[in-house]
Amino acid sequence: MTTTISAILVFFVIVLIHELGHFIVAKSVGIKVHEFSIGMGPRIYKFGKGETVYSIRLIPIGGYVRMEGEDEESNDARSFGKKSILARMGVVIAGPLMNFVLAIIIYSLITMMVGGYTTSIANLNKDFPEYKAGLRSGDKIVEVNDTHISTWEQYLNEINEFNGDSIEITVIREDKKLDFNIKPAMQNFIGITPKFDESIPTTIIASVDSSLPAAKAGLIGGDKIISINDYEINTWEDIKTQINGTSEKEIKLTILRNNEIKVFYIEPVKRVVMGISTEIRKSVAFSIKTGFQRTLFYLSMMIEFFINLFKGQINSGDISGPVGVINLVGEAAKLGIVPLLSLAGFISINLGFFNLLPIPALDGSRLFFLIIEAFRGKAIDSEKEGFIHFIGFAFLIMLMIFVTYKDIAKLNLFR
Repeated sequence: MTTTISAILVFFVIVLIHELGHFIVAKSVGIKVHEFSIGMGPRIYKFGKGETVYSIRLIPIGGYVRMEGEDEESNDARSFGKKSILARMGVVIAGPLMNFVLAIIIYSLITMMVGGYTTSIANLNKDFPEYKAGLRSGDKIVEVNDTHISTWEQYLNEINEFNGDSIEITVIREDKKLDFNIKPAMQNFIGITPKFDESIPTTIIASVDSSLPAAKAGLIGGDKIISINDYEINTWEDIKTQINGTSEKEIKLTILRNNEIKVFYIEPVKRVVMGISTEIRKSVAFSIKTGFQRTLFYLSMMIEFFINLFKGQINSGDISGPVGVINLVGEAAKLGIVPLLSLAGFISINLGFFNLLPIPALDGSRLFFLIIEAFRGKAIDSEKEGFIHFIGFAFLIMLMIFVTYKDIAKLNLFR
């Protein structure tokens, strides 16, 4: 129930904000709007105000603003096609732009609630390489391997690219730049997080990272870990000790699921473990700045993801559809309001970015046709453009069915 309610609320707000962007700009430039709809499928609620019908539909994914003359010829002076190219571009871009604005607001709010990590070091563990190399409290990290660092997320991203070689870290200390050569500590990871009982981690898995070995092996949230390599598990510390202490390529992990014992063999991955903690700051100005920075950072990650996708460096198993996202929302909701808000911000950025791609039926395709019209000096035939959008919509439906099948398979619902 928590998953369902959380997913509906997250999707409802994100889609509402997206469509609200289209709607507000359309109204502001004088376009007649016939319907403002949230959701897809059969209509379950509607009311009319003026010339517009406002409706909620059964499936809480997607939505639309139906404007006069958007997909057909119209002689109405207030139709979409009768407005200037800049006005129409504004209407098209407004939806994705509102998703980015929503993400900025969400991440700013999170920072105001819990504070934000800076790149200034607060404490160091003296047993870790960072301290032994010479880093000290008060140092401000400004570069990693000659890449400028302005946010903690950037630092983590650069560190996670570590492939076993040393890392060059540049800091500012008393107005001086200092360079350090560090080989970070590594630990085994399988991609699980614990369920908490009154702030104490238990041996029950709360969530599983879909990109890491535990998920690929078949572990799911709710599994209770009984033993690792036949060593009895009583605490979460036991789990970390056994996973990190193994010298074997694979670990044998025994769990209890629905009163049934299951055994999994998992090959851990090596990840960097940092021996530093950074300063946390709370202020309105810093929160807003962090909201912008995190939004831009995640947007750059999505651009990089799609570039790698077209290069063939990303496989279909790394892509999630509605079912996978709903599962992630449910897991985030179990962890608290901050993880849920953070995921909502990421989904909002994802929706805004995806809609700007030049795929027929998406905002990016409509923007592309408007750019062509600007260069040609006349619009493309509406019937031809409508047919292209129809083909694109059919393609998106097939893609959604495919990724939904993959999501269900990853969640082991076919077993």
